[in-house]
Amino acid sequence: GLMTISPKMLEIFISGYEERGTISAAQTAHMVVGDLFREAWIDGYVTYSPALPLRYPKSNIKRSRLSAPDWVEMLEHAQKMKRSYLPHAMRIAVITAQRRGDIAALRRDDIWEDHLHIKQQKTGYMLALPLKLKCPLSGEELGDVLESCPGTDFILGKQQVKPYSLSN
Repeated sequence: GLMTISPKMLEIFISGYEERGTISAAQTAHMVVGDLFREAWIDGYVTYSPALPLRYPKSNIKRSRLSAPDWVEMLEHAQKMKRSYLPHAMRIAVITAQRRGDIAALRRDDIWEDHLHIKQQKTGYMLALPLKLKCPLSGEELGDVLESCPGTDFILGKQQVKPYSLSN
């Protein structure tokens, strides 16, 4: 029964997921096994949980920081594309560090009292970024970048740009 299951047996079971490259499945298995044996321990089916000594499977981080030379190369490529709003969006993004949905929704009405006012779509958090905020790569000020954008109502164009079009 349950009393015959050892930590090593559970480790072999979970590591099978890791070996197949399904880290999230291994993490889920770790949590389920831990919960199962915790409940079995509480209900008296086992005298200890063999899942206790197990280490949580570590995720492999697949993202990395964007380097300045790579960003400049991407900007140059974006300037050659048909989507004229893309280089403007990239310059706004690198200065403000906002999500693409927030950048796509920016309007001229969001600028007042020498600040760009943003209500973040994901969190609802309100920001007021000074127009004097400088780009760490080019030294451009946020106000100058916004002024160079083509839109009269929405900052990036005649109508709101679809957020997904800023990343593919």
